[in-house]
Amino acid sequence: MSSLVPVPLEPDSLYIATSQIFGELGKFHWVLYFTGASGAGATRYQWSPNVRGDTAEFTECDTIDTPTTFTRTGTTIFAFVKIHGYIPISLNDLAPLCANVFDPADRYSTVYENRRNNMTCRTWLLAALY
Repeated sequence: MSSLVPVPLEPDSLYIATSQIFGELGKFHWVLYFTGASGAGATRYQWSPNVRGDTAEFTECDTIDTPTTFTRTGTTIFAFVKIHGYIPISLNDLAPLCANVFDPADRYSTVYENRRNNMTCRTWLLAALY
């Protein structure tokens, strides 16, 4: 992996980031990054594998101190696309919105079932934006 190159993100902004899914040519992982008023770091939301639950996937939230051109697993992030017109909201309000994009009662126990029912990181992200 090349050295980590910091990506400056503007304060009080929303970004979509994409990276290629390892081993699946032409398929991408889609992630939301929210920045606060200080512009330092970002809060990242994504539809991810769930290793501790009854459902195969869930909405993962974590803090990224310095967004870079690589994910924590070494995958290249191809783009950070800023969404213009975003009106910042508090993380306290944002967390439940992102966590419940897909109703927990509608989630499936396998990734295969999720995909059959159109539950992917991309459809999660697009639904979160609405």
